[in-house]
Formats: sequence, C-alpha cells, structure tokens
Amino acid sequence: MAWDIAGARAALGALRLHGANLELASRWLQLWHDGRPPSLARFDAHPIPSHVPAVAVFEIREGVALNCIRAGDYTRLAIGFDLTGQSVLAVTNNVNRDARLDWCWKIVEGAATVSYRAFKSMGGGTVRAQGMSLPLSDRRADGTRLFFMHNNWRPQGTDWIEGSVSGDLQTPPERAMRSFAAPARDIAPEMAGAGWF
Repeated sequence: MAWDIAGARAALGALRLHGANLELASRWLQLWHDGRPPSLARFDAHPIPSHVPAVAVFEIREGVALNCIRAGDYTRLAIGFDLTGQSVLAVTNNVNRDARLDWCWKIVEGAATVSYRAFKSMGGGTVRAQGMSLPLSDRRADGTRLFFMHNNWRPQGTDWIEGSVSGDLQTPPERAMRSFAAPARDIAPEMAGAGWF
C-alpha cells in the first residue's frame, strides 16, 4: 500500500477541520514514520492528553467486521454506553451494513473523513459537533486494520451524568471523505448516507 503524506495534508486541509480535530490531525501528521501514518503504539505514545477521552479506536476486516477496541470516556458519555469491545454493526441498524464497511475500509486504505453530528443534552441544548477519522498503519496477519475517530464534542454541566446526552450512532446526515492513497483520488461528499465515521 502506498501512502502519500502530501496528499494527506491536502486532504485534511480540504476537510476544514477545526478545534481539537485540527490539533489531533496535526499530531497524526507529525507522527508519520517511513512514509506511513503512525501505528497505534506510536499514536498512543505521543498523545494530546486533553483529547484522549474523545478518541475511539476501531478494527476492521474488509467486508466482514467492524469493532471498537477502545472508546474514551467522552464517547461513552455522548452515546450513553461503553462502545469498547462492541461490534459497531451490532449496535447500529443493518440497513447500510455493506456501505458502512466499505466507507470504513476506505479510511484504512488511505483516507480522511469529516462528519457532523448533533448531541442533545438533558439540559435542553443541542450541540452540532465535528468528528473525523484517520487511519493507523497497523496491519495484522488476518488482514485486520485499524483507524481512530475523534469528535470535538465535550461534556458540559449535566452531560457528565451518564445517559443524559442523546447521541446517535447511525449515519451522520453530513459527511465527506478525501483519499490520500497513491495515486490520490477524491471521493465525493455525502449529505445523506451510510456510519458514525
């Protein structure tokens, strides 16, 4: 697999990341080594501590499985339960299963994504927060690969009470992907589609 760091920079710029997403994407770029994105071990060894609770790490086998191997505390608060160890396909609807697997496989092949999701607080307010996903370079013998997701949503006030926030695990209504696999190609944004990624 050929990775293109210049293409990755361009892809991230085109997605217009902001806030913590921009900081974390910049760190991810800094951690590239030998022409590849960081491995999970390298990514974990150089964290931005304030953003760690908002990171979730996923493993995917092409066309077969999509599992969360680690979800931070902010992810748990945002969706009301711990996604760690869960099959994403089992906790979301199956209508777009194949499309979800395909979307996430494109990430690990070399793509960056951005999405926007609403989180409604028990206190009455609704926040529209930006999320992103980026690949890690790990590749297991069985073909499993890894990527991470981060969302700019942060708990405020009563949001710290588990179950007080309504966050949807289904496909966000607004999302886009930019490929940086060599040769680079763009994948059109979707305004209605198929995952949390």
